[in-house]
Amino acid sequence: MVHNGVPDLEVTPTMFARRPVIGCAARLEDQKGLDTLIACLDALPRVDLVIVGDGSRRVELERLADEREVSDRVHFVGWVDDARPYLAGLDIFVLPSRNESFPLTIIEAMLHSVPVVATRVGSVDEAVVEGVTGFLCDVDDPNALVEAIRRLLDDDDQRQRFGQVAREIAVERFTSDVMAANYHQIWSDVVRRDRARGRR
Repeated sequence: MVHNGVPDLEVTPTMFARRPVIGCAARLEDQKGLDTLIACLDALPRVDLVIVGDGSRRVELERLADEREVSDRVHFVGWVDDARPYLAGLDIFVLPSRNESFPLTIIEAMLHSVPVVATRVGSVDEAVVEGVTGFLCDVDDPNALVEAIRRLLDDDDQRQRFGQVAREIAVERFTSDVMAANYHQIWSDVVRRDRARGRR
């Protein structure tokens, strides 16, 4: 298995006016479960939420934030060419997707030492190690999301430790350099095998 990788780049984290801050970079579509994330804010009264990205559900999500009276704590950044400064400035990256393959935004957050709370879908658990780099929750379970977020926000040492290990794992397994090296090894093995067969 060769995972898609992302470059390990240095960025200047966005400095948010209020903390703690959770958030993600995602398309604003039903697949990403952002309505569930906004619903969590009722139980997280001191937390701000930053959502980077755009999509067909933006107006609906903004309306939901208004209806729940949390719009002052939900910040819709919109589409940006590079979301990494926002991700690097988060206390926790939260992606409550209803379905996924292997979301690279999780890797981008991990590279910036940000712990992850995500749903147990697709190949997410190949990046997020339960109880080591973050927590995994069931789909459409706001109570589980709230509990996972609280566990990290209430324990600064754990949150920092998870973030450090997240970066270590991302650098070891999921950068574009690692991806290129893995493909190079595969092709080298194929060429070596074909040459060996040709000599028979």
